[in-house]
Amino acid sequence: MNEKITIRRFAETDAETVQNIIHRGLREINGKDYPAELMEEYCNYFTLEKIKNQANSAHMYVAVSGDEIVGTGSIAPYWGSEKESILLTIYILPDMIGHGVGSAIINALEQDEYFLRAERIEIPSSVTAVKFYQKMGYGFKNGIIPDAEGIVSMEKFRNVKLLSEMTLAELWQLFPIVLSEHDPAWKNFYADEEKLLQKHFGKNAARIRHIGSTAVAGLIAKPTVDILLEVDEKSDVDMIRQLAIECGYSVMAETTVPEYQLDLCKGYTPLGFAEKVFHLHIRHLGDWDEPVFCEYLKQHPDKAKEYAALKTKLQKQFKHDRDAYTEAKGEFIRKCVKAARNIK
Repeated sequence: MNEKITIRRFAETDAETVQNIIHRGLREINGKDYPAELMEEYCNYFTLEKIKNQANSAHMYVAVSGDEIVGTGSIAPYWGSEKESILLTIYILPDMIGHGVGSAIINALEQDEYFLRAERIEIPSSVTAVKFYQKMGYGFKNGIIPDAEGIVSMEKFRNVKLLSEMTLAELWQLFPIVLSEHDPAWKNFYADEEKLLQKHFGKNAARIRHIGSTAVAGLIAKPTVDILLEVDEKSDVDMIRQLAIECGYSVMAETTVPEYQLDLCKGYTPLGFAEKVFHLHIRHLGDWDEPVFCEYLKQHPDKAKEYAALKTKLQKQFKHDRDAYTEAKGEFIRKCVKAARNIK
């Protein structure tokens, strides 16, 4: 195939050809990684009317080789945002895989106004297309694990400094200490994340628990769900770290002395906090202070109220100094843990 690939905007007369490309892509390409029944559901979803409606709400393009349409792709604002966009419905004729059609479509979409004005661009990728999008510069949004619909969310940032390029002071400015009234949704955030971790870690997870202020009903908290995941002391630490990374977590700190501790986070982006933010604390199976403190606050509402007042005071003092904020809470936490353990 030596024909030059050209990209142009979708015309309504292209609808049937585009539908055929989408259906063939679903059945012949994605069908290698997904059940046939699911692919048929998606084929039924992509009706001619759906395709025309998408072309009206998004900027849809087609790839042409000679006189034949061989691929399609679209870009639209992400939930109406002017700073975020989303790439949609990128499909190529199976016979044209490996001939540069996909790259040509992505390059064209990345010249569209919706891309050029955005700071973040998301792609809901099939498992099949993950490696291709990685080659095009897109990374994982929430890890490599597909969601309930079999989609892997990927993203690219532009015109913003990456977290790895920021100084500590810049990170603290981007991620200040924020306290929120207790949100019942935090419990659900934890439950969903626990299922993800349990499924991916399998028998490597000896115990998973919700800790921190978001686990205490009625307590104000940073809107960050803290999770304690305990593993057997004989576990391969490299494997454990990799499992967490595959779940979308980034390593914050790791120590082996005096005991193994791996702290990771998810939901920190170059644009600030994501909708859901998690801290994952991986330890060897043991009797840790964090769940003891959490349970103590649940059983002693007066102490929970006192803790809330302390946090409110410290938040004003250390809004942009996370380490100082954490250290300043230490004495109160240690006293509560001693009381819970009946230590004089």
